[in-house]
Amino acid sequence: MNWTHDWALAYLAAMIDGEGWVGEYKNRFNRAIRIANTEEKIITANIECLELLGITYSITRDNKPQKPHWAKRISIEITRLVNLKYILEHVPIQSTRKRERLERLVASYRIVTPVDIELLHE
Repeated sequence: MNWTHDWALAYLAAMIDGEGWVGEYKNRFNRAIRIANTEEKIITANIECLELLGITYSITRDNKPQKPHWAKRISIEITRLVNLKYILEHVPIQSTRKRERLERLVASYRIVTPVDIELLHE
């Protein structure tokens, strides 16, 4: 599909609102947005949007569904402060709960300063 920048932002917002998960894993070091679906076309559309917007991501495929009658799930995972901050600032997420979670995730990153780097080398 020929995505425009605005369409890519809107599509990504809709996918995060509808199919997305925003949170952190138990170790509290991995903060992420995850979009999962069983349809390859939907995942491909998300990938096209992410690439147009310059957002890096990773893909995982379930080898075995959780239940025998379920389809295999494909997940897109978006991590890193630069990506999460871009999404927070530019993607019009409508879910109040997911937007608030994303705000907390972005705020939870500790920004390393030159003083921190000097302390590491002492």
